[in-house]
Amino acid sequence: MAADKPQSLKAAIWTAHARITDKARMRKLLAPLPAKIAAEARKLAGPAFRGKAGTRYDAASKKAFFLQHEDDDVLFVWVFEAIESVEVAAGLGAAIEQAAPIDDIEHLHAIYTEVTGQLVETTGRHH
Repeated sequence: MAADKPQSLKAAIWTAHARITDKARMRKLLAPLPAKIAAEARKLAGPAFRGKAGTRYDAASKKAFFLQHEDDDVLFVWVFEAIESVEVAAGLGAAIEQAAPIDDIEHLHAIYTEVTGQLVETTGRHH
């Protein structure tokens, strides 16, 4: 990949959320996640972690997962595709936390491109 021309991906970021008290939505939110990531998300959904966030990496799928327990008890999951290493995932998580709050998707795209060198053409949303 040339440093001056980032590779373009159709859908490199997926986002979904659920109210923690809605058990059916939480199951739907966690079902597609790798088992280890889903377990981490369940832990983060606990009352002691309200307002906390963190990044996890799944090497098998080459995806990073940014998990955030909002103060209003909504769990957000952002899935970032085409993440080559745990180091890149950590850099992405640190950049997101440093830039917080992220108020629009273009800002998230810019962070992803800065950290990974890849452009995002679209963002998927799971409901």
